[in-house]
Amino acid sequence: MAQKTLEEFLFGKDGVMRLVHEKEYERALEIIVNEGGQFPEIARMMTYHHLCLSAMLNDTAQALRLLEQALSAGMYFPALALGPEATGDKHNPLRLESLQGHPEFERLKAAHQERYWEAMENAAPVLVTAAPEPPPAASPPLLFTMHGNNSNVENEIDHYRPATELGWLLAMPQSSQPWDLAGRYVWGDWQVTQRQLDRYWALLGQQADYDPARIVTAGISKGGEVAVWLAMSGAVPARGFIAIAPGGPRISEPDKLLPLVQASREKGLRGYLIVGDQDAACYEPTLRLAAFLKEQNIPHELETHTGAGHWFPPDFESSLRRALEFII
Repeated sequence: MAQKTLEEFLFGKDGVMRLVHEKEYERALEIIVNEGGQFPEIARMMTYHHLCLSAMLNDTAQALRLLEQALSAGMYFPALALGPEATGDKHNPLRLESLQGHPEFERLKAAHQERYWEAMENAAPVLVTAAPEPPPAASPPLLFTMHGNNSNVENEIDHYRPATELGWLLAMPQSSQPWDLAGRYVWGDWQVTQRQLDRYWALLGQQADYDPARIVTAGISKGGEVAVWLAMSGAVPARGFIAIAPGGPRISEPDKLLPLVQASREKGLRGYLIVGDQDAACYEPTLRLAAFLKEQNIPHELETHTGAGHWFPPDFESSLRRALEFII
């Protein structure tokens, strides 16, 4: 029998992700054990699935063994993946609640978090910039963009390059937090994300010239949530944010942004939301965020694309132009 492709292994008829969402946990675990070794590029993700499924099927000893083996192999999991937040939801049924409080699990969890933080602190920063064309006579406005989860700068920065033709300096930092596919990163552990972005923002200030009165944050998916938070929190002194198919807990439950609302109003912050109506994960949350912004009297626009899914919409260049014009 021919070896499955990665797509088939994850999402095919007997794909791991499909089986997990269909609650066929024993079968999913069997597939991981028998076939997971064929796909080393997703070893971290499959190890996590393996330990969660073991815990959910009451094989505590196996789950603990997997955590110990991952630690020895230099495969560190952040607190977000192992802590009380890992209790499952309708989008991701994987959970570790049966292990919470177990002495050996708590020891391993602390060890993973310590090693994870060390790895993030030692990671070399990746910050890519693109200057406006033609070179401006004065300091240009800045578009500070974040890639989505399981992605990187290379995959996404070209979508924003049209801004340089409008006279904007473009900058995109890359997270150092790995998750599954090699060379792809996430904005996962929130404390690590904040520390990394603080470092990137300081680094950008040392390397580039831009107009501090004309800054916009932007991002897609989880990067969209980060862009919203950066602008609303003041971590980046932005005039506004552009969120494309934004996702994350602050988007799904925008009341979590309430502590930031008053300062956002005082700064005259503006937001621009872009989403496809076929985006199963982020369409409804984006509508909730738009309703929240309206309720809080924060000027914003919502641009919906018929037939578009969870990615940059067709003719994103036009959407980007409209968004920048609305915010500045």
